[in-house]
This record gives sequence, structure tokens and C-alpha cells, in this order.
Amino acid sequence: MEVDLARAVRFFHVAEGRSFIRAAQKLHVDPTWLSRQIQQLEKQLGCRLLKRTTRNVTLTPEGQQFFTAAKQLAHATSQAQSVAAALEQKKSLQLTVGISSSTFWIPLRQALLCSF
Repeated sequence: MEVDLARAVRFFHVAEGRSFIRAAQKLHVDPTWLSRQIQQLEKQLGCRLLKRTTRNVTLTPEGQQFFTAAKQLAHATSQAQSVAAALEQKKSLQLTVGISSSTFWIPLRQALLCSF
């Protein structure tokens, strides 16, 4: 069985905050959509992970077991996103200069290269 990792991370945020609304705000998604995502994860796993009431959300015993793995996955995802952002920022700071070898004004080209 393949587990949808993105849904597992979403489950972690719901379980951690004990609220679909808080998790949805943190993830910048609609609470109803988030609830459906968790329902689909539960269907995929074949067990209930959360007990839902109108006032709160609690973990089932299966949810408590799955929470530990989902927490590790959420932290790994966060670390990967941080590294990716740093790499992207580093990439965007790179300047590439191209100068044609057939430039007529060689002294100007040399001055340009020296200025860098």
C-alpha cells in the first residue's frame, strides 16, 4: 500500500493543532477540503485516525500510532523545503556574464571583466 505523503503531512497538522480550522489556516487551504483529504487518507489506510466532534478533534489509537510517523515526515518535508529555498536563493544570486570574442572594443571588454 502506498500512502499519500502530502495527506500524511496534512494529517499531522490537524492532529498537532487538534483543529481542522487552525490546520487549514496554517496550510492556507479550505477546512472542508482538508477534512476530505483526511477522510481519503483514512479510507486509504482502512482505519479512523481522528475522532471528530463539533468542538474538537482527538486522535484514535490508530491515529496516535500514525501521528509519530507523520510528525517525522512533516519535519523532513519542512527541512527539504528549507534546503530547496536556500538552493533557489543561491541560484538566483548567481550572475552569468557573456562577452563575445569578436568584440571590437577589447579595452572596454577588459575593463568590464576587471570590474567584476
